[in-house]
This record gives sequence, C-alpha cells and structure tokens, in this order.
Amino acid sequence: HGLLYPQWVERERLLITRRRIQAGADQTGLKPQVKAKPPQLPAFWDFGSYYAFTNQIRALLLNDAALEALPAMETALDYAEFYGVDAAILDALLLIAQVAFHCSKPALARDYMSRALKLAEPSGALRTFADEGSAVRQILEGLLTSDPEASNSYIERLLQIPTLRDMHDATEYPQLSPATSTADF
Repeated sequence: HGLLYPQWVERERLLITRRRIQAGADQTGLKPQVKAKPPQLPAFWDFGSYYAFTNQIRALLLNDAALEALPAMETALDYAEFYGVDAAILDALLLIAQVAFHCSKPALARDYMSRALKLAEPSGALRTFADEGSAVRQILEGLLTSDPEASNSYIERLLQIPTLRDMHDATEYPQLSPATSTADF
C-alpha cells in the first residue's frame, strides 16, 4: 500500500519531535501543522491509512489540542479492533490514554493504559511504550499507586526503560544488541 512508508516515517518524525519538545528543545518550527480533519479510514484494513489517521492525533497532542483529538481516538480504536490488528489496537489504546491524560481525565487514562498492558504483557512489548514518552510514564506511575490489579512487575519493567525512566534526556536510547528479542519491540 502506497501510504504505509510515508505515514510510518511521519509517525517516527512526530515521536522524535515529541521527545525533543519534552527535552526542552526550542519549539520554533517543531510543532506540526494539523489538517482540518483526519483522513477517512477505508472499508478494509490498511496500515498506511491507520497511521495517517493517528498521525493527525499525534499532531494535535503536540499542538496542545488534546480535546480536539478525543473524538477521533475511539474511531482509531474501533477500526483496529474491527480488523483485529493487535499492534494497532495497542497503539490506539496508548494514544487514547495520552489524550485522556492531557484532557485531565486520569481515571480514563489509567483504564485505557490497563487495557494496553493486558494486551502487551504476554509478549513483553517494551518499545511501543518507550516511544510514547512522559505522559505514558506518568500514567504507569499512577497505575502503580491506584490499581491493585495492575501487573506491577511489568509496569516496573517498563519504567526501567531509559526513555521512560529519564524523560529529561531526549538523546538516551536503549542499547540494542543482536541478541535483543524482537518481542521487546
């Protein structure tokens, strides 16, 4: 599909931009432009279209417009769940948790984060959480103190990832070796 590569690159650019902003970089020219409305999702599964849609939500978050992103998030999650694409479901759950967090809805943020953890823990996914930044870290820390049913060992493992542990250094990345399991990503 023609949209996958450019939209994946845009997703990575938005994640790097968020990391730079959180590290205190000069924001001149960093914040992305937001289109009037997210693109339509097709009547079939397409990662490129999904990323184009969620990239708009990431752009709204970077522009401090989380309230505008809230309605679109359920659409992204519904689309991913309808087609049963676990990677996109996890991505959408993490995005909804962040949008809720930025809309000052901590209970909603923790609910979606709990769902994300239940989906991700069996595979031991780490990178998906690490990519998302300080809001995810704060939600995970909130879960440790407020949800007795949360998987504390998995949350603690996630919080040890350098990019989640120390959000003040945007250049610190986990060191990878050839022996690193793809399940870690």
